[in-house]
Amino acid sequence: STAEAALAGSLANVIPIFWHLAGSTVLCTCVLGSRALPLLGSALGHAAQLPAPAAGGSPSGVDRGPMAELQPLLLTLVEALGAQQALLIEHAAQAVNCLLPPLASFLTSPRADVRLLALMSFSGICITLLNDAHIFDPMAEQPPEATYSLEALLCGRVLPALPGLLADEPPAPSCAFRLLAALLSRGSAAAGNAVRTLGLAPRLLAAMSGEQEVLTLHSALLAHCLLQGREVQVHDLDAAGVFDAVYAALADAAEPASLDFAMLDAALGITEEALAQQLDVADG
Repeated sequence: STAEAALAGSLANVIPIFWHLAGSTVLCTCVLGSRALPLLGSALGHAAQLPAPAAGGSPSGVDRGPMAELQPLLLTLVEALGAQQALLIEHAAQAVNCLLPPLASFLTSPRADVRLLALMSFSGICITLLNDAHIFDPMAEQPPEATYSLEALLCGRVLPALPGLLADEPPAPSCAFRLLAALLSRGSAAAGNAVRTLGLAPRLLAAMSGEQEVLTLHSALLAHCLLQGREVQVHDLDAAGVFDAVYAALADAAEPASLDFAMLDAALGITEEALAQQLDVADG
C-alpha cells in the first residue's frame, strides 16, 4: 500500500545512519544492546514477510522501490553488527533468540542478493557464537542453554536451506561450507544427524567438486569434519577430487613464498584422517 511504501522509504533513509553507528566501536552500543536487539529482530521479522517483487517490474526483474530495498539495507546493517564480536558475545541470548531466527527466514528468499546477504550476516554472527564455549558447547555434561537453541535453529531451519544456497553463485557455497564446518567441528551430534537425515553429504561434495579444482580453507575444514564424522568415506572424497586438491595445496606449501599455515593444517588434517581410516580397514 501507499502507507507501507512511505514507511519503507522512511526506514530506508534511516538505516544508513544506524549502519554507521554499528561500524563504530564507540557508538555501536546504540544498535547492539539488550534493548535494541529485540527491536531490530522485530524489524527483520516484518521485512522477511514482505511480498516478493513481481517479475518484470523492472528490466532486471526486481522492483527497486523502497519496499524492495528495505530487506538488503536491513541485512547490510546486521552484517555490520557481526563485526562487533565482543558485544555479540555479551548479548548472546538476545542475538540467539531475537536476531538469528528472523535472519534465517531470509535464507529461502526468492531473491539471490537477499539470500547471500542473509547467509553472510547469519554465518558471521552464528560462527562467533559457535566458537565460544560459554555459549555453545554440545559436548559438555550440561551444555549452556544457548546450545540447544542454536542447534534447534540450525538443524531445523538452516541446514534444510543449504541445498538451495549451495546452488547459488559464489561466494554463497563457501559461506555455507564455513558455517557448517564451524558447527560440525564443535562436536554437535544433532548437526551430524541432520546432515545424514537431509542427505546433505552428496550435495556438499558436488559443490566442492565445482570449486574450480582449488581447495579453499572452508571446503577443506568441512571435508575434514565430514570425513572425521564418517558422514563421507575416503572414496567419496577421492571421487569428488578433494585429494587432488589436497595434493595441490601440499605442493603449494613447499614454496615458502606461498605458505599458508591454516590451509596446510587443514590439508594435513584430511590426509591424516584418511590414512587412519584406511589403516583401520586394512587391520579389520
